[in-house]
Amino acid sequence: MIAACCAAPVDLLDRTSGLAVLSCGGAGTARTNGLNAAYWNPAGLVFPAKSGLEFTYYQNLGLVNHISLDGWLLLGNGAAPFGFNYVQESINDIPRTSEFLGQAVQEGSFSDEYQFINLSTAAPLNAAGLYGGVNYKIISRVLDKHQAGGFAADAGLIQTLGQDWSFGAVLRNIFSNLEWDTGIRESLARKLTVGAAYRLRLPDFDNYFFADYDLFSEDLSGWAAGMESWLMRDIFCLRGGYNSNQELTFGSGLRYADFHCDFALLFRPAESQLADSFLFALGFDFKITTAAAVSAAKAPSSFQPRIVAEKNRIVIANLNPEELQEIAVLDPDSQVRNIPVDTTISIPTARSGTYTILFQFKNQQIVRKIVKI
Repeated sequence: MIAACCAAPVDLLDRTSGLAVLSCGGAGTARTNGLNAAYWNPAGLVFPAKSGLEFTYYQNLGLVNHISLDGWLLLGNGAAPFGFNYVQESINDIPRTSEFLGQAVQEGSFSDEYQFINLSTAAPLNAAGLYGGVNYKIISRVLDKHQAGGFAADAGLIQTLGQDWSFGAVLRNIFSNLEWDTGIRESLARKLTVGAAYRLRLPDFDNYFFADYDLFSEDLSGWAAGMESWLMRDIFCLRGGYNSNQELTFGSGLRYADFHCDFALLFRPAESQLADSFLFALGFDFKITTAAAVSAAKAPSSFQPRIVAEKNRIVIANLNPEELQEIAVLDPDSQVRNIPVDTTISIPTARSGTYTILFQFKNQQIVRKIVKI
């Protein structure tokens, strides 16, 4: 049942979690406006403005039963993001066959089940929009009557350029080990994925375009591309994509306050029916408030910035770079940008809405200013 193998097999845990990404063809390496970063690129954990949980269930192609739980916690006012992702998948009723007189004879069936847990964290690497993250995977698998357990590790980077471009790279299974109860050891295939994302701003809604390219250690490659259009900004979106597995993907997303749900259809036209490929996810966001966070919100008595909201920008003057460690802005699209510290800063505003500006001092105090355009 389990062949003796020491070579790296293709990763069976590839592309299984996060409907926002899956319905965009599976392109999510450079994504900064989505969740499930603990699975797709751990560097993306720096971008969510709130903590959150998401539950996903689907039965794909009538064969694969999938359950996953994604979570991200912003600890210490977001200074220490932590992500986790739990996935359980099973393929049941796989025919067991043997050969008799040159004919294949079915002798029952067996199942293939696996579970894995991702534990991730991320941090800014410089003030120029470069972010990095790491991920540790705990893996277990049951194939027929045999069991295996092991681990793997990933690392990722995301570079933002301006307000609309981002580029990402993630190396999966930098090191891995999967040991069977038969004594056989395997390693998961290493995979380098590079990707790009672009936000096209229109007066009434935003469009996001995503593209990924995969290169496996087994001389295999693949690609994925997709788009997401928020037809009702922060409320309703449509998604679509295609990938090198000849898989068409469609989906939609709904948001209400801190709750969201996603729907997706993944299918290969020549092999499956729509009814066998329906996916559903439900999640919510929340904010962790601690006594330290409340204390940190108190401004130093000497901090009296002059804030002027103009048509296309916010100008903040009277800042002291010797006191400030970092400045960040949260825009109406829930995108977080770091702003270089200076005596006077200018923040471009692409559209009207509420902008939250965070000033972190070298004594770790944080001051929040709200500006409405």
